[in-house]
Amino acid sequence: MQVKQSRITGYDMSFWYPIGIGTIFFVVTGCSQYTEGPVSPVSSTATVTETANWSNDSTQTERPIAQSPPAPLTMSAQVNLTCGNNPYQRDILLVTCLDQPLRFVCEVQVLGELPEGYIPAPAEYHWAVSSGEIQAQDREAEWHQASPGMQTIQVTGKFRYLPPQARGFFSRAQPEIQVPFQQTLACLIPYPANLIKDKKVNGFTIGLYPDPDNPSFIKRIKDNATRERIKNNPEAYRPPRWFYPVTPETYRLRIFKEYTLGDFDLDPRFLKLTYPRYIAIHPGILEKLGRLEELVRADGNPLSKFKIFYGFRSPAYNLGSRAEDGGKTLKSDLSMHMYGRAVDFLIDEDDDLVMDDLDGNGVIDFHDAIKLMHYVNELDQTLQEENSALVGGAGWYYHHDFWERGEYVQSPYVHMDVRGFTSAGGSLIRWIGEDTINILKKKNPYQRRAPIPDWPW
Repeated sequence: MQVKQSRITGYDMSFWYPIGIGTIFFVVTGCSQYTEGPVSPVSSTATVTETANWSNDSTQTERPIAQSPPAPLTMSAQVNLTCGNNPYQRDILLVTCLDQPLRFVCEVQVLGELPEGYIPAPAEYHWAVSSGEIQAQDREAEWHQASPGMQTIQVTGKFRYLPPQARGFFSRAQPEIQVPFQQTLACLIPYPANLIKDKKVNGFTIGLYPDPDNPSFIKRIKDNATRERIKNNPEAYRPPRWFYPVTPETYRLRIFKEYTLGDFDLDPRFLKLTYPRYIAIHPGILEKLGRLEELVRADGNPLSKFKIFYGFRSPAYNLGSRAEDGGKTLKSDLSMHMYGRAVDFLIDEDDDLVMDDLDGNGVIDFHDAIKLMHYVNELDQTLQEENSALVGGAGWYYHHDFWERGEYVQSPYVHMDVRGFTSAGGSLIRWIGEDTINILKKKNPYQRRAPIPDWPW
Protein backbone atom coordinates (compact mmCIF):
# COMPACT_ATOMS: atom_id res chain seq x y z
CA MET A 1 0.00 0.00 0.00
CA GLN A 2 1.36 3.41 -0.97
CA VAL A 3 -0.03 6.62 0.39
CA LYS A 4 -0.80 9.17 -2.32
CA GLN A 5 -0.87 12.93 -2.59
CA SER A 6 -2.64 15.44 -4.84
CA ARG A 7 -0.98 18.45 -6.43
CA ILE A 8 -2.70 21.41 -8.08
CA THR A 9 -0.76 23.10 -10.88
CA GLY A 10 -1.17 25.29 -13.96
CA TYR A 11 -3.60 27.98 -15.13
CA ASP A 12 -5.88 28.72 -18.06
CA MET A 13 -7.06 32.04 -19.49
CA SER A 14 -10.39 33.51 -20.52
CA PHE A 15 -11.01 36.88 -22.20
CA TRP A 16 -14.02 39.16 -22.57
CA TYR A 17 -13.85 41.98 -25.18
CA PRO A 18 -17.03 44.14 -25.07
CA ILE A 19 -17.55 46.16 -28.24
CA GLY A 20 -17.43 49.93 -27.92
CA ILE A 21 -16.49 52.11 -25.02
CA GLY A 22 -16.41 50.21 -21.77
CA THR A 23 -14.24 47.89 -19.71
CA ILE A 24 -11.97 45.02 -20.66
CA PHE A 25 -11.81 42.20 -18.09
CA PHE A 26 -8.87 39.79 -18.14
CA VAL A 27 -9.20 36.79 -15.80
CA VAL A 28 -6.67 34.10 -14.95
CA THR A 29 -8.14 31.23 -12.96
CA GLY A 30 -6.56 28.10 -11.54
CA CYS A 31 -7.21 24.77 -13.14
CA SER A 32 -6.71 21.40 -11.44
CA GLN A 33 -4.31 18.71 -12.49
CA TYR A 34 -4.06 15.53 -10.34
CA THR A 35 -0.71 13.86 -9.90
CA GLU A 36 0.37 11.18 -7.47
CA GLY A 37 3.52 10.44 -5.47
CA PRO A 38 4.98 9.77 -2.02
CA VAL A 39 3.36 11.63 0.83
CA SER A 40 6.32 13.62 2.09
CA PRO A 41 7.22 16.26 1.28
CA VAL A 42 4.21 17.58 -0.62
CA SER A 43 4.56 20.57 -2.92
CA SER A 44 1.78 22.60 -4.52
CA THR A 45 2.14 25.35 -7.10
CA ALA A 46 0.61 28.78 -6.67
CA THR A 47 -2.33 30.03 -8.76
CA VAL A 48 -3.30 33.65 -9.42
CA THR A 49 -6.58 35.47 -10.09
CA GLU A 50 -6.20 38.81 -11.90
CA THR A 51 -8.52 41.63 -13.08
CA ALA A 52 -7.23 44.40 -15.38
CA ASN A 53 -9.47 47.50 -15.32
CA TRP A 54 -9.27 50.22 -18.00
CA SER A 55 -11.43 53.38 -18.46
CA ASN A 56 -11.71 55.54 -21.62
CA ASP A 57 -10.44 59.12 -21.39
CA SER A 58 -11.52 61.67 -24.04
CA THR A 59 -8.07 63.26 -23.88
CA GLN A 60 -6.37 60.03 -25.02
CA THR A 61 -5.39 59.72 -28.68
CA GLU A 62 -5.50 55.91 -28.61
CA ARG A 63 -6.84 53.20 -26.32
CA PRO A 64 -4.33 51.09 -24.36
CA ILE A 65 -3.85 47.49 -25.42
CA ALA A 66 -4.69 44.75 -22.89
CA GLN A 67 -1.48 43.49 -21.27
CA SER A 68 -0.35 39.85 -21.28
CA PRO A 69 -0.70 37.89 -18.05
CA PRO A 70 2.37 37.72 -15.84
CA ALA A 71 4.58 34.64 -15.95
CA PRO A 72 3.35 31.84 -13.66
CA LEU A 73 4.63 32.15 -10.10
CA THR A 74 7.03 29.53 -8.80
CA MET A 75 5.72 29.56 -5.23
CA SER A 76 4.94 26.14 -3.75
CA ALA A 77 4.10 24.49 -0.44
CA GLN A 78 5.82 21.66 1.42
CA VAL A 79 3.62 19.88 3.96
CA ASN A 80 4.62 17.88 7.03
CA LEU A 81 1.80 16.12 8.88
CA THR A 82 2.86 14.59 12.21
CA CYS A 83 1.25 13.04 15.28
CA GLY A 84 2.57 14.59 18.47
CA ASN A 85 1.74 11.69 20.80
CA ASN A 86 2.76 8.87 18.41
CA PRO A 87 6.27 9.53 17.05
CA TYR A 88 6.84 6.33 15.05
CA GLN A 89 6.18 7.46 11.51
CA ARG A 90 7.78 6.51 8.20
CA ASP A 91 5.75 5.10 5.31
CA ILE A 92 2.88 4.88 7.79
CA LEU A 93 2.18 6.09 11.30
CA LEU A 94 2.36 3.30 13.88
CA VAL A 95 -0.17 4.25 16.55
CA THR A 96 1.22 2.95 19.84
CA CYS A 97 -1.44 4.14 22.28
CA LEU A 98 -5.12 5.03 22.11
CA ASP A 99 -5.61 6.19 25.70
CA GLN A 100 -5.80 9.76 24.36
CA PRO A 101 -6.99 11.27 21.10
CA LEU A 102 -4.41 11.29 18.32
CA ARG A 103 -3.06 14.85 18.10
CA PHE A 104 -1.88 16.03 14.70
CA VAL A 105 -0.11 19.17 13.56
CA CYS A 106 0.14 20.28 9.94
CA GLU A 107 3.28 22.31 9.24
CA VAL A 108 3.31 24.07 5.87
CA GLN A 109 6.33 25.84 4.46
CA VAL A 110 5.62 28.13 1.51
CA LEU A 111 8.58 28.31 -0.84
CA GLY A 112 9.33 30.99 -3.42
CA GLU A 113 9.56 34.75 -3.54
CA LEU A 114 6.44 36.76 -2.74
CA PRO A 115 6.04 39.86 -4.94
CA GLU A 116 6.51 43.17 -3.20
CA GLY A 117 3.54 44.63 -1.35
CA TYR A 118 1.59 41.38 -0.87
CA ILE A 119 0.22 40.58 2.57
CA PRO A 120 -0.90 37.17 3.93
CA ALA A 121 -4.57 36.42 4.47
CA PRO A 122 -5.77 33.72 6.92
CA ALA A 123 -4.81 30.24 5.71
CA GLU A 124 -7.48 27.60 5.16
CA TYR A 125 -7.28 24.05 6.61
CA HIS A 126 -9.77 21.25 5.96
CA TRP A 127 -9.41 17.92 7.79
CA ALA A 128 -10.95 14.51 7.07
CA VAL A 129 -10.52 10.98 8.49
CA SER A 130 -11.55 7.54 7.25
CA SER A 131 -13.17 6.54 10.56
CA GLY A 132 -14.06 8.05 13.91
CA GLU A 133 -14.35 11.80 14.51
CA ILE A 134 -12.04 14.73 13.85
CA GLN A 135 -11.96 17.95 15.88
CA ALA A 136 -9.80 20.59 14.25
CA GLN A 137 -8.78 24.20 14.62
CA ASP A 138 -6.61 25.57 11.84
CA ARG A 139 -3.39 23.55 11.62
CA GLU A 140 -4.08 21.32 14.65
CA ALA A 141 -6.52 18.42 14.92
CA GLU A 142 -7.55 15.65 17.31
CA TRP A 143 -8.69 12.28 16.00
CA HIS A 144 -11.14 10.39 18.23
CA GLN A 145 -12.32 6.77 18.07
CA ALA A 146 -10.36 5.63 15.02
CA SER A 147 -11.27 2.08 13.99
CA PRO A 148 -8.61 -0.67 14.14
CA GLY A 149 -6.69 -1.42 10.98
CA MET A 150 -5.23 0.82 8.28
CA GLN A 151 -6.92 4.22 8.41
CA THR A 152 -6.13 7.62 6.87
CA ILE A 153 -6.15 11.24 7.91
CA GLN A 154 -6.05 14.03 5.32
CA VAL A 155 -5.55 17.77 5.46
CA THR A 156 -6.09 20.12 2.53
CA GLY A 157 -6.14 23.88 2.29
CA LYS A 158 -4.44 26.92 0.83
CA PHE A 159 -2.38 29.93 1.77
CA ARG A 160 -3.67 33.22 0.36
CA TYR A 161 -1.78 36.45 -0.26
CA LEU A 162 -3.62 39.70 -1.00
CA PRO A 163 -2.23 42.19 -3.53
CA PRO A 164 -1.40 45.82 -2.79
CA GLN A 165 -4.03 48.45 -3.58
CA ALA A 166 -4.02 49.70 -7.18
CA ARG A 167 -2.59 53.24 -7.45
CA GLY A 168 -3.47 55.74 -10.16
CA PHE A 169 -6.26 56.01 -12.67
CA PHE A 170 -4.61 53.71 -15.19
CA SER A 171 -3.18 51.21 -12.69
CA ARG A 172 -3.95 47.55 -13.13
CA ALA A 173 -5.15 45.57 -10.09
CA GLN A 174 -2.63 42.86 -9.09
CA PRO A 175 -3.68 39.21 -8.73
CA GLU A 176 -4.40 37.41 -5.49
CA ILE A 177 -1.94 34.55 -4.97
CA GLN A 178 -3.17 31.17 -3.70
CA VAL A 179 -0.84 28.33 -2.72
CA PRO A 180 -2.84 25.09 -2.24
CA PHE A 181 -1.59 22.08 -0.29
CA GLN A 182 -2.67 18.55 0.54
CA GLN A 183 -1.30 15.72 2.67
CA THR A 184 -2.67 12.24 3.38
CA LEU A 185 -1.17 10.02 6.08
CA ALA A 186 -1.88 6.29 6.49
CA CYS A 187 -2.11 5.21 10.13
CA LEU A 188 -2.00 1.67 11.47
CA ILE A 189 -4.48 1.57 14.35
CA PRO A 190 -3.94 -1.41 16.69
CA TYR A 191 -6.58 -3.85 17.87
CA PRO A 192 -7.12 -3.69 21.63
CA ALA A 193 -6.37 -6.82 23.62
CA ASN A 194 -9.97 -7.04 24.81
CA LEU A 195 -10.83 -8.25 21.29
CA ILE A 196 -9.02 -11.52 22.05
CA LYS A 197 -11.73 -14.17 22.34
CA ASP A 198 -10.94 -17.83 22.97
CA LYS A 199 -7.21 -17.05 22.54
CA LYS A 200 -7.83 -15.58 19.06
CA VAL A 201 -8.05 -12.21 17.31
CA ASN A 202 -10.19 -12.31 14.16
CA GLY A 203 -9.43 -16.01 13.79
CA PHE A 204 -5.67 -15.69 14.37
CA THR A 205 -4.45 -17.75 17.33
CA ILE A 206 -2.58 -15.66 19.90
CA GLY A 207 -2.69 -18.20 22.71
CA LEU A 208 -2.93 -17.76 26.45
CA TYR A 209 -0.76 -15.35 28.39
CA PRO A 210 0.26 -16.35 31.94
CA ASP A 211 -1.19 -14.10 34.65
CA PRO A 212 1.63 -12.53 36.73
CA ASP A 213 -0.90 -11.45 39.37
CA ASN A 214 -2.16 -15.00 39.92
CA PRO A 215 -0.51 -16.55 43.03
CA SER A 216 -1.04 -20.08 41.72
CA PHE A 217 0.94 -19.21 38.57
CA ILE A 218 3.80 -17.80 40.66
CA LYS A 219 3.93 -20.97 42.76
CA ARG A 220 4.35 -23.17 39.68
CA ILE A 221 7.59 -21.41 38.72
CA LYS A 222 10.49 -23.56 39.93
CA ASP A 223 13.34 -21.07 39.52
CA ASN A 224 13.50 -18.79 42.55
CA ALA A 225 15.16 -15.90 40.71
CA THR A 226 12.49 -15.93 37.98
CA ARG A 227 9.73 -16.12 40.58
CA GLU A 228 11.09 -13.05 42.37
CA ARG A 229 11.48 -11.12 39.12
CA ILE A 230 7.83 -11.66 38.22
CA LYS A 231 6.63 -10.78 41.72
CA ASN A 232 8.72 -7.57 41.73
CA ASN A 233 8.05 -6.58 38.10
CA PRO A 234 4.58 -7.88 37.16
CA GLU A 235 3.99 -5.08 34.62
CA ALA A 236 6.64 -6.58 32.30
CA TYR A 237 4.69 -9.87 32.19
CA ARG A 238 1.19 -8.55 31.68
CA PRO A 239 -0.32 -9.21 28.24
CA PRO A 240 0.23 -6.57 25.55
CA ARG A 241 -2.59 -4.06 25.26
CA TRP A 242 -2.43 -3.68 21.48
CA PHE A 243 -1.97 -5.95 18.47
CA TYR A 244 -1.16 -4.85 14.90
CA PRO A 245 -2.58 -6.58 11.82
CA VAL A 246 0.02 -7.81 9.33
CA THR A 247 -0.91 -8.56 5.72
CA PRO A 248 1.12 -9.08 2.52
CA GLU A 249 0.24 -5.46 1.63
CA THR A 250 1.51 -4.01 4.93
CA TYR A 251 4.42 -6.39 5.54
CA ARG A 252 7.07 -4.17 3.89
CA LEU A 253 5.77 -0.79 5.04
CA ARG A 254 8.34 1.08 7.12
CA ILE A 255 7.19 2.08 10.60
CA PHE A 256 10.42 3.45 12.11
CA LYS A 257 13.64 4.37 10.34
CA GLU A 258 14.21 1.48 7.91
CA TYR A 259 12.34 -1.10 9.99
CA THR A 260 9.20 -2.54 8.44
CA LEU A 261 6.13 -3.97 10.09
CA GLY A 262 7.11 -7.41 8.80
CA ASP A 263 10.53 -7.23 10.48
CA PHE A 264 8.74 -7.94 13.76
CA ASP A 265 6.71 -10.90 12.47
CA LEU A 266 7.62 -14.42 11.35
CA ASP A 267 9.31 -14.76 7.97
CA PRO A 268 6.95 -16.20 5.29
CA ARG A 269 9.92 -17.48 3.26
CA PHE A 270 10.46 -20.23 5.82
CA LEU A 271 6.99 -20.85 7.25
CA LYS A 272 3.60 -21.36 5.67
CA LEU A 273 1.60 -18.48 7.12
CA THR A 274 -1.96 -17.29 6.63
CA TYR A 275 -2.95 -13.63 6.84
CA PRO A 276 -3.96 -11.42 8.47
CA ARG A 277 -1.69 -12.10 11.43
CA TYR A 278 -1.52 -10.03 14.61
CA ILE A 279 1.64 -8.98 16.44
CA ALA A 280 2.59 -6.87 19.45
CA ILE A 281 5.35 -4.24 19.21
CA HIS A 282 6.40 -2.42 22.35
CA PRO A 283 7.46 1.14 21.35
CA GLY A 284 10.47 0.87 23.65
CA ILE A 285 12.11 -1.77 21.45
CA LEU A 286 11.95 0.62 18.50
CA GLU A 287 13.58 3.40 20.45
CA LYS A 288 16.28 1.06 21.75
CA LEU A 289 17.09 -0.19 18.25
CA GLY A 290 17.48 3.41 17.14
CA ARG A 291 19.88 4.24 19.96
CA LEU A 292 21.90 1.08 19.38
CA GLU A 293 22.26 1.99 15.69
CA GLU A 294 23.85 5.29 16.71
CA LEU A 295 26.43 3.52 18.90
CA VAL A 296 27.37 1.01 16.21
CA ARG A 297 27.73 3.63 13.47
CA ALA A 298 29.71 5.96 15.74
CA ASP A 299 32.32 3.19 16.05
CA GLY A 300 32.80 3.16 12.27
CA ASN A 301 30.66 0.13 11.39
CA PRO A 302 28.60 0.30 8.17
CA LEU A 303 24.97 -0.32 9.06
CA SER A 304 21.78 0.19 7.09
CA LYS A 305 19.70 -1.43 9.82
CA PHE A 306 19.84 -4.48 12.08
CA LYS A 307 18.46 -7.65 10.55
CA ILE A 308 15.85 -9.07 12.90
CA PHE A 309 15.52 -12.85 13.07
CA TYR A 310 12.59 -12.76 15.43
CA GLY A 311 10.50 -10.00 16.96
CA PHE A 312 7.08 -10.98 18.22
CA ARG A 313 6.33 -14.60 18.95
CA SER A 314 2.83 -15.32 20.22
CA PRO A 315 2.41 -17.55 23.29
CA ALA A 316 0.84 -20.18 21.04
CA TYR A 317 3.86 -20.24 18.74
CA ASN A 318 6.55 -19.76 21.40
CA LEU A 319 5.27 -22.36 23.84
CA GLY A 320 4.33 -24.77 21.06
CA SER A 321 7.83 -24.57 19.54
CA ARG A 322 9.41 -24.94 22.97
CA ALA A 323 7.48 -28.14 23.62
CA GLU A 324 8.24 -29.51 20.13
CA ASP A 325 11.97 -28.73 20.27
CA GLY A 326 12.54 -30.40 23.61
CA GLY A 327 16.14 -30.27 24.80
CA LYS A 328 17.30 -28.37 21.68
CA THR A 329 15.15 -25.32 22.40
CA LEU A 330 16.59 -21.94 23.28
CA LYS A 331 13.16 -20.38 23.89
CA SER A 332 12.01 -19.29 27.34
CA ASP A 333 8.51 -20.07 28.56
CA LEU A 334 8.30 -16.43 29.74
CA SER A 335 10.07 -14.95 26.74
CA MET A 336 9.94 -11.18 26.24
CA HIS A 337 9.19 -11.97 22.59
CA MET A 338 5.63 -12.88 23.59
CA TYR A 339 5.15 -9.32 24.83
CA GLY A 340 6.64 -7.54 21.82
CA ARG A 341 9.53 -6.39 24.01
CA ALA A 342 12.42 -8.30 22.39
CA VAL A 343 14.34 -8.86 19.16
CA ASP A 344 16.82 -11.52 18.06
CA PHE A 345 19.08 -9.76 15.58
CA LEU A 346 22.43 -9.48 13.85
CA ILE A 347 24.38 -7.20 11.51
CA ASP A 348 24.01 -8.58 7.99
CA GLU A 349 24.86 -5.96 5.38
CA ASP A 350 25.37 -8.52 2.59
CA ASP A 351 21.91 -10.01 3.32
CA ASP A 352 23.05 -13.65 3.47
CA LEU A 353 21.29 -14.28 6.82
CA VAL A 354 24.66 -14.75 8.55
CA MET A 355 26.35 -12.39 10.99
CA ASP A 356 28.96 -10.17 9.30
CA ASP A 357 32.65 -10.35 10.18
CA LEU A 358 32.48 -7.58 12.78
CA ASP A 359 35.90 -8.16 14.34
CA GLY A 360 37.61 -8.21 10.93
CA ASN A 361 39.55 -11.43 11.41
CA GLY A 362 38.27 -13.00 8.20
CA VAL A 363 36.22 -15.61 10.04
CA ILE A 364 32.53 -15.51 10.96
CA ASP A 365 32.02 -17.05 14.38
CA PHE A 366 30.57 -16.37 17.82
CA HIS A 367 33.21 -13.69 18.46
CA ASP A 368 31.29 -11.45 16.06
CA ALA A 369 28.18 -11.89 18.20
CA ILE A 370 30.27 -11.02 21.25
CA LYS A 371 31.36 -7.76 19.59
CA LEU A 372 27.73 -6.85 18.84
CA MET A 373 26.90 -7.72 22.44
CA HIS A 374 29.52 -5.19 23.55
CA TYR A 375 27.44 -2.37 22.05
CA VAL A 376 24.29 -3.66 23.75
CA ASN A 377 26.14 -3.68 27.08
CA GLU A 378 27.37 -0.14 26.53
CA LEU A 379 23.86 1.07 25.74
CA ASP A 380 22.26 -0.71 28.71
CA GLN A 381 24.85 0.74 31.07
CA THR A 382 23.92 4.21 29.82
CA LEU A 383 20.21 3.43 30.17
CA GLN A 384 20.78 2.17 33.69
CA GLU A 385 22.49 5.44 34.59
CA GLU A 386 19.51 7.29 33.11
CA ASN A 387 17.12 5.14 35.16
CA SER A 388 15.42 4.38 31.86
CA ALA A 389 12.63 1.86 31.35
CA LEU A 390 14.45 0.75 28.18
CA VAL A 391 17.04 -1.18 30.18
CA GLY A 392 16.72 -4.91 29.66
CA GLY A 393 18.15 -8.36 29.35
CA ALA A 394 20.53 -9.51 26.63
CA GLY A 395 22.45 -12.58 25.55
CA TRP A 396 24.52 -13.88 22.67
CA TYR A 397 24.13 -17.26 20.99
CA TYR A 398 26.31 -19.69 19.05
CA HIS A 399 23.36 -20.60 16.85
CA HIS A 400 19.62 -20.11 16.57
CA ASP A 401 16.83 -22.62 17.15
CA PHE A 402 14.65 -21.38 14.31
CA TRP A 403 14.77 -24.75 12.61
CA GLU A 404 12.78 -23.61 9.59
CA ARG A 405 15.86 -21.51 8.76
CA GLY A 406 18.37 -24.02 10.08
CA GLU A 407 18.14 -26.30 7.06
CA TYR A 408 19.33 -23.37 4.93
CA VAL A 409 21.79 -21.48 7.13
CA GLN A 410 22.90 -20.99 10.73
CA SER A 411 24.31 -17.89 12.39
CA PRO A 412 25.39 -16.52 15.75
CA TYR A 413 23.17 -13.68 16.95
CA VAL A 414 22.21 -11.44 19.88
CA HIS A 415 18.99 -11.11 21.91
CA MET A 416 18.00 -7.70 23.30
CA ASP A 417 14.86 -6.68 25.20
CA VAL A 418 13.22 -3.84 27.11
CA ARG A 419 11.93 -5.67 30.17
CA GLY A 420 12.56 -2.52 32.21
CA PHE A 421 14.39 -3.99 35.20
CA THR A 422 17.74 -5.43 36.31
CA SER A 423 18.60 -8.27 38.67
CA ALA A 424 17.77 -7.98 42.36
CA GLY A 425 21.33 -6.82 43.04
CA GLY A 426 21.16 -4.10 40.39
CA SER A 427 23.37 -5.81 37.78
CA LEU A 428 22.33 -6.21 34.16
CA ILE A 429 20.64 -9.51 33.28
CA ARG A 430 22.97 -11.35 30.90
CA TRP A 431 23.41 -14.87 29.56
CA ILE A 432 25.10 -17.00 26.89
CA GLY A 433 22.97 -19.34 24.81
CA GLU A 434 23.73 -23.01 25.06
CA ASP A 435 25.17 -24.87 22.07
CA THR A 436 22.37 -27.42 21.81
CA ILE A 437 23.38 -28.81 18.38
CA ASN A 438 27.18 -29.03 18.86
CA ILE A 439 27.73 -26.44 16.16
CA LEU A 440 31.24 -25.72 17.41
CA LYS A 441 32.28 -29.21 16.35
CA LYS A 442 31.05 -28.76 12.79
CA LYS A 443 33.21 -27.74 9.85
CA ASN A 444 32.10 -24.42 8.29
CA PRO A 445 29.06 -24.26 10.60
CA TYR A 446 27.79 -20.97 9.19
CA GLN A 447 28.05 -21.84 5.53
CA ARG A 448 24.82 -21.74 3.54
CA ARG A 449 23.46 -25.23 2.90
CA ALA A 450 20.75 -24.44 0.34
CA PRO A 451 19.37 -21.44 -1.62
CA ILE A 452 17.10 -19.19 0.43
CA PRO A 453 13.44 -19.55 -0.65
CA ASP A 454 11.79 -16.71 -2.55
CA TRP A 455 9.22 -14.41 -0.99
CA PRO A 456 5.69 -15.71 -1.55
CA TRP A 457 4.55 -12.29 -2.78
